[in-house]
Amino acid sequence: MNIVVADGLVRAALSPERQFHGLPSNLGAVEIARLMGRGRGYGEGPLPNLLRAAVRNAGTGVILLREVSPAGAGESTSEEMLSEWVEPLEPLLDGAAEVSCPPGQIAWEPLIEAIAATARIDEAAVRSGEADLGFLVVGCQTEKRVQTIAMFLRSVLGFERVAVCPHLVGSATSEAHYATLRHNLPRSGVAVMLDLESAARWAGVEPGEANLAGGRPCRIEPAEARE
Repeated sequence: MNIVVADGLVRAALSPERQFHGLPSNLGAVEIARLMGRGRGYGEGPLPNLLRAAVRNAGTGVILLREVSPAGAGESTSEEMLSEWVEPLEPLLDGAAEVSCPPGQIAWEPLIEAIAATARIDEAAVRSGEADLGFLVVGCQTEKRVQTIAMFLRSVLGFERVAVCPHLVGSATSEAHYATLRHNLPRSGVAVMLDLESAARWAGVEPGEANLAGGRPCRIEPAEARE
């Protein structure tokens, strides 16, 4: 089975609305448009297109992670908005598993539980990395949460088929984004899919069904891919 693990697809990071501009977690207009679609095409970019196709595909699971403050933490209404899913994601929620994480952390145990539930296997098979599972990690903050999740799946749990795609991850810090894709992830054994078609197939999705067919490989290639 293939599982798409998506992190941080919330309004604070990916909303194009002015009220979210300037937030430390916001990726910025260029990155948001690249991932989510530009202008009236917001919601038709490669990231939501892949997730829609993955939810429809019986052989692919989807797990969505986001940071959420605990109940009773005294968040104001405006603060609660920061962790709301972006609007294009809302129709997909019924077909995906959700994992809520404390601010600044990743909820590892709930993630393991979600993987086991999604794949319908025992948690022990997830903890040992022995299950025949492949993962595509997508979402926000390439050099932070995306990298951490991918390396956890690859190096801690020991799954051999873990990948990311430059077209499906984004960061507000371009230098760190590039360095992570070129060096950190490949050195950790995480595959970097240079084009959307390869990423879709890795996730078990037919590229044409996700409107991801065609296009060129990403120019931000890992060093290993350029050799």
